[in-house]
Amino acid sequence: MNVLVTGASGLIGRSTVQALLRRGHHLTTLYRGAALEGLEAAHVAADVRAPAARAAARQAEAIVHLAGLGDVDSSFQHPLEYNEVNAGGTLNLLEGVREGGGLLVLASTQRLYRLSPRPIPEDGALEPQSPYAYSKLVAESYCQQYAHLFGVRALVLRFFSVYGPGQQGRGSSGVVAIFLERALAGLPLAVHSHMRRDFTHVHDVARGIALALERPWSPGAVYNVATGVGTSLLELAELVRELAGAEVSIEAPPAGGQDGPHLVADCTRARRDLGYEPGLTLREGLRSWLHWRRERG
Repeated sequence: MNVLVTGASGLIGRSTVQALLRRGHHLTTLYRGAALEGLEAAHVAADVRAPAARAAARQAEAIVHLAGLGDVDSSFQHPLEYNEVNAGGTLNLLEGVREGGGLLVLASTQRLYRLSPRPIPEDGALEPQSPYAYSKLVAESYCQQYAHLFGVRALVLRFFSVYGPGQQGRGSSGVVAIFLERALAGLPLAVHSHMRRDFTHVHDVARGIALALERPWSPGAVYNVATGVGTSLLELAELVRELAGAEVSIEAPPAGGQDGPHLVADCTRARRDLGYEPGLTLREGLRSWLHWRRERG
C-alpha cells in the first residue's frame, strides 16, 4: 500500500515508519524539515495545512496523520495555532482524501476523556480540559463529518500516555521521559497526584496503526490503542528509580485511595476489530529505553 505518514519525524512517526516499511508498505513522509537520512521513502517538505499536503493526501492510498502540536501547557498560550494546526490540518488532509479516494487514520488522544475509576471505553464520557484536547476533538468531528456525509474512509485512534526512546518531556507532557532524565541526572522525582495512567510503548502504538491500515473497519470508527493496565505515577517513579539504579528521592503527596478518577483505557474494541494486543509491559519498555539511552551516552 502507498502510505503517506504526516509527522514522520516525531516519536510515534519514526516508529510507525519503521513498522510500515517492515510490513512491505511504500511510504511518503510529510513534515516541514528535510527528509530523514537512510529512509527508503519519498518525502514532502510541507506544513500539514499547505496545499502541498492536501495534494500528497490526494495521491496516497492511505494517510497516517500524526502531525500536530502536542504540548498541553503551550496550548493555553497559543490556542489559535493549536486549532489551526491540529484541527485545520486534519480538515486539509480530509479534503485531499475525499478527492483521491484513500483512507485516513487520525492520531487522537486520551485527553478527550473524563477521568474515571474504571477503564474507559471509546463511548466513555468526554471532558476535554485544554485547547489541545479541544483541537483534537474538533479534528475527530471533521473525520466523522467526512465519513458520514462524503463516504470518506476515516478512522480515529486514541493513544494513552505514549512513551519510548527519543521522547522528550515538555511541560506536563511526557512524564516517563521527565522521570527517566531526572533519575539519570541524580535529581528528585516529583509525583503530583495518585492518578493511574495507561503507559503505552511507542512500538505498540506503531503496531496498532499498522493493523488499522490492514484490517477492515467502519468509516468513522474510534479505537483506544493502549495497554488497559493502570500504573500510578508513584509506581512509575519507583520503577524508574529501580531500573535506572538511581539513588534519588521521590517526592509524593499523602497516600490516596485506589478508587479515584484515573485515565486507563478499555481496549476491548481494538482487540476485537483490529486484532490489537499490547506487546510490552511497562517494565520491559522502560528497560529497553534505558538500554537505548545508555548506548547513546
